[in-house]
Amino acid sequence: MCIKAYYEYEDGTFWAIRTAGNDCFMANGSKYDYWIYPDLMLKAGSGEGETQCIPPNAKKISFDSPEEAESASKKMAEEKSIGALTQSAEFWQTAIEINAKLLFFVPDVYKTKELCMLAAIRDGCALQYVPAQMRNYELYRKAVFNNGYALEDVDDELITEELCGIAVKSTGGALEFVPQALKTKKMCRLALSLNDNFRFSKPGVHCALAYIPKALLTKKFCINAAKSESESLKFVPEKFMTPKLCFAAVTQYGHALEHVPHELKTYKICLAAVQNYGPALEYVPEEHKTAELLDAALKNDGRTLEFVPEEYKSREVCLAAIKNNWQGNAIKFVPSHLLTKDFYLEAFALNAKVLDHIPKEFITVQMYEEAIRKDKYSLEHVPTEFRSEKIIAEAVKQNALTLGDVSEMQKTEQLCLTAVQKFGHAMRYVPYKMRTPALCLTAVKRNGTALEYVPETFKTKELCLEAVKRFEGKWAMRYVPEHIRTAEFIEEYLKGSNLLTEEELSEICEIAFEERPALKKE
Repeated sequence: MCIKAYYEYEDGTFWAIRTAGNDCFMANGSKYDYWIYPDLMLKAGSGEGETQCIPPNAKKISFDSPEEAESASKKMAEEKSIGALTQSAEFWQTAIEINAKLLFFVPDVYKTKELCMLAAIRDGCALQYVPAQMRNYELYRKAVFNNGYALEDVDDELITEELCGIAVKSTGGALEFVPQALKTKKMCRLALSLNDNFRFSKPGVHCALAYIPKALLTKKFCINAAKSESESLKFVPEKFMTPKLCFAAVTQYGHALEHVPHELKTYKICLAAVQNYGPALEYVPEEHKTAELLDAALKNDGRTLEFVPEEYKSREVCLAAIKNNWQGNAIKFVPSHLLTKDFYLEAFALNAKVLDHIPKEFITVQMYEEAIRKDKYSLEHVPTEFRSEKIIAEAVKQNALTLGDVSEMQKTEQLCLTAVQKFGHAMRYVPYKMRTPALCLTAVKRNGTALEYVPETFKTKELCLEAVKRFEGKWAMRYVPEHIRTAEFIEEYLKGSNLLTEEELSEICEIAFEERPALKKE
């Protein structure tokens, strides 16, 4: 039996728990955090959390038996329920609109067919949490339209060519779950053309080339795949693996060097790889690590310092790497004998992002203020006691997504407006009660795909038209409700537009209708 509970509080935070065997897994933080995936909670304490994203503050507690884990979890859940928001059908509808994967935690009394359909529409991958008795073909269509990977959770007997086509058009990596008998050359070519095979919540291979039947593999397929997805090189048959193909792959994706056979790792190919992606130095043979190649790698990204030979890490090299490191984590790979107070202060002067790696005793209030001015990602590293209204406003002005690091109590209407005016996707972190039709319109006018965060009740024909008119229009289409996504809607979208090619027009129509309708541009 799996014990599970999820609570939200007035300050915009959540607490969640689930059990698995002798272990219980907990997480807590902002309810708007992107990584609140029930499955990712299970990675807490496994070491994978260091290399993969997991829910905030996730941790694992182990017991001697499943019964003991369940008993302890129930007791903790009871304690955490004190002071939590009252849970009702309305509560869960809002929670699902914010994060559809929370369907996992919804009590049976509230898990209706309507709520499950809403979850599938908002995030197709929530399909895995829909009870068997509430599943049907229409639910599957909506789920795979939103996210092709949902095809993995479709019952085998209901997988059709139509469903597979919709899934692959949505997400190329969905080819992994298409039955061999339904894989056509056209479908495989489409999967390869969609450079979107990213999947954070599930381990395994998510490269389309790995799932193309051998009978359909051609040299051209392999070349196109290697140029469009970094992991593809790993699945290129030996007969098609050439220095020319490897060079083309690493020029496009430097980290593809990991999959270049050792005998083909020439100096030219290694140099091209690190010039594209510095940390690819990790896969460069020792004999190729010349000063020229090391400098080229560090010039691309200072984080490459992690893979630079210790004897090459002089003070000057390390400071140059820190200056050229957008993440601010190159300082972690500086030899300990160099890490003096003067070094930290000089590093901070070169790159404010190192703030999180400087010992607290060396940090002053002025440094926090300076970090906000210099580095748009710094608010998360500023202690709450130093987060004045002025500092928060400046941080959000610099980086709209910093709104996610602001406490619920400090999110004002003006602050939220400033954020979505700068970047529509900041709507993810806007408190639900502040998501007004006007603010939603502002968000989608800035970024069409921000339609993902608009409450379903506010998705009018007019608002959806504004969303799909943006640059990301074809991707925003997956968030347009089906009752709005009509031929008339598409015709109105296209009216007076001469910017689309016939190929782009066809692609948008296929995404919108899951087929190619007889529709002409005016």
